[in-house]
Amino acid sequence: MKKMIVLLAIAFTAVGVNAQQWGVGVKAGWDYGLNIKKYNGATNYEAVMDFHDHGFRVLGLYEWDKELGNGFHLYYGLGANVGVWGKDDDSGFGLGLDGVIGIEWHLPNDIPFTISLDWTPSLELIPSSRFYAKGLGLSVKYVW
Repeated sequence: MKKMIVLLAIAFTAVGVNAQQWGVGVKAGWDYGLNIKKYNGATNYEAVMDFHDHGFRVLGLYEWDKELGNGFHLYYGLGANVGVWGKDDDSGFGLGLDGVIGIEWHLPNDIPFTISLDWTPSLELIPSSRFYAKGLGLSVKYVW
C-alpha cells in the first residue's frame, strides 16, 4: 500500500511541473493494478503495473487514439512488459511483447474521470514463448 501511495504522489507532483493532461487510476479484470496515462492527442503513452501469477509485471504501451464522438475514444497500440513471480518452488523473471485495443469514455460536463475497457494480449518471450489471450480489464482514471 505504501508503494501505491508513493507512486500516486509522484504522479500528482509531476503535474505541477508540466501542465499537460495525465490520468492515474486503477484497473480490474483478469489482472488488477494501477495505470498511468499521458494524453498527447492522437498518440498516448500508458504504463500499467498489474498483479498476477503471485507476482507483478510492468507494461509500457504506445497507443494511437481515434476520437469516436460523445467523449468516446478508440485506442490501440503496442508495448512490452517485464515481470517477476514466485509461488512455492516456481519463481522467475518474465519479458514479453504486448498489444492493446480498447475504448475509453471521457465523462461529460468536465467530470475529471475516464472509464475504459481494453484487451491486452501478451506474447511472453522469457522464460518461455507463450501467448496469453487473457488481459481483459476495466479501468477508471482521474484525469487532469
